[in-house]
Amino acid sequence: TADGEFAMPHNYLHIWPRGQFMMIALPNQDRTWTVTLFMPFTQFHSITDQDRLLDFFRQYFPDAIELIGRERLIKDFFKTKPQPLVMIKCRPYNVGAKALIIGDAAHAMVPFYGQGMNAGFEDCSVLTELFNQYGTDLTRILPEFSEKR
Repeated sequence: TADGEFAMPHNYLHIWPRGQFMMIALPNQDRTWTVTLFMPFTQFHSITDQDRLLDFFRQYFPDAIELIGRERLIKDFFKTKPQPLVMIKCRPYNVGAKALIIGDAAHAMVPFYGQGMNAGFEDCSVLTELFNQYGTDLTRILPEFSEKR
C-alpha cells in the first residue's frame, strides 16, 4: 500500500483459481508479493500487448489489478518468460550404499498439488523406520528405501 503495509493479509497463501488458469501470491519480508500466474503457453503467447493483458486480467482477475497496480502488472508481465512446470520421479533413489536422494530431489511435483513437503516428510519417516530396523547398515537401508518409496 501507499503507507508501506501489506495490501492483503500477509500470513496466508492467496490463490485465485480460474478453471485452466490460477494465480498465487506469496508475501515477501519487504511487504511485497511474489505473484505467479499458471496458464497454458498458448494463452500466455496470445497476450501480446498491454490492452490484451488488461482485458485478460479484467475478465479473470479483476481484483488483482488494483492489488498489483496497473503499471507494475504491465511491466512485470512483459519482462517475464513463461516456464514449464515439471514433475520428477527418479528410480532408484540410491546409488548402492553411497548416496540417497529424498524429498524434491527424488520426486518433485508441481507446487499446487500441495504434496511436496508431505512426500519429503514421508521419506524421512520411511528412512527412520529402516534405520530402526537395520541400525546403520546402509547396504540394506538404502536399497530397501528405494523399493518402499
